[in-house]
Amino acid sequence: MMASKINESQLKICLLVEHGTDEMPHSLYTIDLPSDLERQTEVDSEGFQELLPLVVFPQRKFLYQTEFVNLGSKVYIFGGVTSDKLDEDLYRAVHVLDMNDPKHGLRRVASLNASKECPCAFVADGMIYTLGKAERKEASGKSGCFERYIPRIDRWEVLPDPPLPWVDLFTVDWTGRVTVVGREVFIGSYGRYAIFNLDMLEWAEPPSASLAECFPYGALYIDGFLYHLRGGDLWRRPGAVWDPHYVPKPLQIVRRGPFPKHDGFGSSSKDILKSASLQPGKAQVMSTAAELAGEDNTFFTHGNFDPWRLLLHLGGPYFCYLVTAQNINLKCQTVDYYTRFVGIMIFKKPQGENININESCLVSSLIYRIHTPFRNFAYCLRSCVLGDVPESWNRVVPNKKQESSRRTKKNELFHMAATQQGNRLQVDKDVSKESKTENNVRVGDVEEVGNLKKVLAAQEEELSRLYSELAKKDTLLKTYEMELVKNKPSI
Repeated sequence: MMASKINESQLKICLLVEHGTDEMPHSLYTIDLPSDLERQTEVDSEGFQELLPLVVFPQRKFLYQTEFVNLGSKVYIFGGVTSDKLDEDLYRAVHVLDMNDPKHGLRRVASLNASKECPCAFVADGMIYTLGKAERKEASGKSGCFERYIPRIDRWEVLPDPPLPWVDLFTVDWTGRVTVVGREVFIGSYGRYAIFNLDMLEWAEPPSASLAECFPYGALYIDGFLYHLRGGDLWRRPGAVWDPHYVPKPLQIVRRGPFPKHDGFGSSSKDILKSASLQPGKAQVMSTAAELAGEDNTFFTHGNFDPWRLLLHLGGPYFCYLVTAQNINLKCQTVDYYTRFVGIMIFKKPQGENININESCLVSSLIYRIHTPFRNFAYCLRSCVLGDVPESWNRVVPNKKQESSRRTKKNELFHMAATQQGNRLQVDKDVSKESKTENNVRVGDVEEVGNLKKVLAAQEEELSRLYSELAKKDTLLKTYEMELVKNKPSI
């Protein structure tokens, strides 16, 4: 592993990326969000900010679709799925990394009492709670599928199992489908619903299915409203919010509410489940992904680019729509498996109970690019937010038109770079066809071949520049590899 000191006070987004390759199972990236959103950020020649890993894991340290949650500056990684017996040591393993001092590397803390396959996790009262599939049946009603971590004594405490049939506890997929509302926790997935009381440390009486199935499990609860993504291709991703209502094809950011708050802690489960705000057709559309991306049809909104999408709350009225995508050229039908793009669209929620779509304005759009020396499929993405929103953000006046213009310019640069390889291949094919007919050449054919050769020369000049940049990146990667071997700690 390799790591360096990072700014403790900086608002940042942490990304744990599962690459889907044995060459590099996971990498951890941090994106430092700018304190001055109006200042132009430094980008490369094609309009992107280069994103380098903070920590890499060339050996398998975590299971597939692992859980990723933070307590303060520390991120905890545990649970997941596997079909490989070689990973048995990881079933109950819990790793922690202090993001304020990552150079000390990953370390193990107390192991789970039971494995956590397809888990959900949440933080309350300075402790981590996690619920996964049951791995055994216990007459006491505590199989170990639900437990909490107490950092002060470095211990996992087993809590009562949800009041569900045993067959459900053994088969249910809880991945990411949990929402904390005040002192109650809503957990649900495909016909299994439960509510946990944090004060009593016990499960409430299960609500009726007709009420329970209306709740969007996995949504963000902020100040009396529920926020989540819906539509698009979210159904293909583990941990996506489960919304049983009709889901339109375009990806949308919606909210439901307001829900009445009690004692300043949040709404009660009865108030929420019986609220008209959960009924079909009552979701308030804050924005669409296309609007946040600048009304374009690029790799951030196009369904063929294998995107991964998240909605994060940054603090106060600020949210972040995060999306990653592969570098794919549909026109030339080429895929760059070594490059992935990351888009971060920061926006402010509207004030008041009713939404005016024009009020949900984009504040800033940040575009990053990840280059890897291995084939990067980014099968799974986990994320958390560290730090506080800078006070300077509150002085920024959202300008959607201006941000869309910046975004469009970056798109043009991206498409120009993405089509270089495809154009070169097409020109080669065309020239090859002309050379085969040189025994029966017409004047027009000669001129066309000449034009193609000029195009090819221009493309070769651009490719030469790109190859030069690639060589610099290759040198940097070799340096990384040397540092990795030199600084790799033993765990």
